[in-house]
Amino acid sequence: MHVYITKLLIDNNIIPQEAQESYEYGIEVWILKMIHAITIIIIGISFKRIVETLLFLLVFSKIRKLAGGYHASTKTRCFSISLIMIFSLCIILNTLIIPTSYLLLTYLFSTLIVIVKCKTNYKKQLMLLMGIITIITLGLIYYSLNIFFTTICIAVLFASILLIMSLIKDKNQKGN
Repeated sequence: MHVYITKLLIDNNIIPQEAQESYEYGIEVWILKMIHAITIIIIGISFKRIVETLLFLLVFSKIRKLAGGYHASTKTRCFSISLIMIFSLCIILNTLIIPTSYLLLTYLFSTLIVIVKCKTNYKKQLMLLMGIITIITLGLIYYSLNIFFTTICIAVLFASILLIMSLIKDKNQKGN
């Protein structure tokens, strides 16, 4: 599909022939992101958790951008991990009632892992982001918006897990 679209753009003199490879890659990435987003939205809608799914994606993606973490070796694995996270989020939100004290401990521990094990040069920005998220979570607790508090806790937890997975992967690669 991305090759066809690129060829169409070249044939219509919209992009130069020399840029073919770059455009093919960019269009492929865009198509995969759209498929990914549409699939996640469909899952959120089917579980009647679209707002929570979008909140999860916002928080999770911002943390991952600043903290780094595990990257799957293939697009299929990446997509599978994303689906597992979204399904887990929706199932947890629809079936479990987790006490606020457990969620708060999970949030604090996960936040600590994210900040301490940050793999990028954006530690200051990450600390600011985590401070903002913490203020928001405290407001959610205060106003008893537990479903959104739970969603943010799960996003931070998954970000910390993927960060730990990345550190383990790096350690294993250095050991080989």
